[in-house]
Amino acid sequence: MRKTLLILIILFSFELYSQEIIKFSDAEFEFCLTKKCGETDCEITKIEVLKNGILTQTIKPSKNYFSKTFPNDQLFAIEDMNFDGKTDFRLMEFLPAGPNVPFLFWIFNPTNELFKKKQNTKK
Repeated sequence: MRKTLLILIILFSFELYSQEIIKFSDAEFEFCLTKKCGETDCEITKIEVLKNGILTQTIKPSKNYFSKTFPNDQLFAIEDMNFDGKTDFRLMEFLPAGPNVPFLFWIFNPTNELFKKKQNTKK
């Protein structure tokens, strides 16, 4: 009886979570996002950038969170953010109560061929 009780206590003491890999791509890059979920919220913990199937960059995004029920296809967007003709991307930072959704941005640097996080500027 004690052994069974101990096993049950150990099993219920672990935090339940799940992990998923979400993939997005365009003509040049593939982005593999690692999504980790707790009981109600999720977070993107890692973004791997592949070019021609080869890993070129691993990005650890700053804090971001969203509901478990939020659709994956609305978390991430591949767009030319600075109108230079190069691929850039953005990740939803969190889902606010209002209509203005904040994003984390990465801009492609053609000099070193890596994505650089664009810092939000507040005035």
